[in-house]
Amino acid sequence: MKAFSDIACVSYAHKHKAPWTLYSEGYRRASLLLIENARSLEHSQDFLVYPILNMFFHSIEISIKGMLFCLGEKPASTHKLSEQLGHLKKTVSEKIGWEETGWEPVDKAVEYLEQIPFPDQMFRYPVDRKMNRHFKEIDYVYLDEIHTLILSCHVALNAAETGCSAEMDAFYDSLEAMS
Repeated sequence: MKAFSDIACVSYAHKHKAPWTLYSEGYRRASLLLIENARSLEHSQDFLVYPILNMFFHSIEISIKGMLFCLGEKPASTHKLSEQLGHLKKTVSEKIGWEETGWEPVDKAVEYLEQIPFPDQMFRYPVDRKMNRHFKEIDYVYLDEIHTLILSCHVALNAAETGCSAEMDAFYDSLEAMS
C-alpha cells in the first residue's frame, strides 16, 4: 500500500473552487523548495536556477490570468507579465474600485523577471528560436533576492485575490452550475 504522502491528487484542482490559485501556489511552492535545495547542496544552484525562475514566472502569470478570467476578462495572448499585470490593475480598478495600492511587490517581481530578455522562453530553453544563446547580458542572479521577491509577490497577489473574492466566488459558482 502506498503512503499517503506518496499520492498526489491531480483532480483536486478541478474540484476546488479556485483552481487557478492552486496551480499558482504549486509553482510558487516548488520554486521555494528548489531554492532551499540549491542552498543546501552546494553548486546545484547553477542547475536549479532555470526551473526556479521558470516556476516563479509561471506562478505570477497563472495568478494574474486566473484573476482576469474570474473578473470576466480574457487575458491577452502574451507571456509579457507587465502587460498582463497592467490589464489586471485596470480591471480591478474598474470593477472593484481598487486603486494602484498594494501592487508594489508584484511590480518589483515583474520588473525583475522582465529585466531578462524573453523570460518566458529563456528559463525553459538554452537558445531562442533562431538558436541564439540566452543570458548574454546577465551573468548572475541572487537566490536570496529571488526568495524575497517570491514571498512578497505572493502576499500581494493573495491580497488581490482576497479583494476580488466576491467576483471570483461568483465566477466559480457559475462554473459549478454549468457542470
